[in-house]
Amino acid sequence: MKRRRSVLKISGRFRVVEDFERDLFIKVSEEHVKSPKDWIEDYRYSVDEFEEVLNDLKSNFEKDRLYLSVFEYEKDLLGFLWGELRREENSIYINSLWVDKDYRRLGVGRFLKEQLTIYGMRHKFSRIDTTVSRKNVSIINLNRSLGYEEVESHNVFDFTLFPVFRTRKILK
Repeated sequence: MKRRRSVLKISGRFRVVEDFERDLFIKVSEEHVKSPKDWIEDYRYSVDEFEEVLNDLKSNFEKDRLYLSVFEYEKDLLGFLWGELRREENSIYINSLWVDKDYRRLGVGRFLKEQLTIYGMRHKFSRIDTTVSRKNVSIINLNRSLGYEEVESHNVFDFTLFPVFRTRKILK
């Protein structure tokens, strides 16, 4: 498989978040709970889900388990990658990758995932894991192009059958 290099087709600022930024954590939580609507018809989310995600972000931050990188232009959030540092497993779990719909297909998601790979290698993690909906074709294709492989498949039950699978990238 030929490796593609990240080519950002827009300018902006990348950074890894190191401090608790309340407004940013709220925005990340909102976009995380809303994002399945892009590939699941009639998807609905609740305030409880939002609160749970916000609490997870805060908890992981307080326990030094949070990896949060953002891509911004001026004061606008164009994309983020939220991961959990699972040191006991020597892995990073991607909870969410989001890119504003007006800035998709410009290399932002690829860039954020490549930066996570660099971070993982520098900090001696052995792998990156994530769970992907089978309906989210764009992220499936991105993951494949970046060397992620399917390791298990299962269904998530909430109100509907939600087919997902776990993917993994081994870091060398």
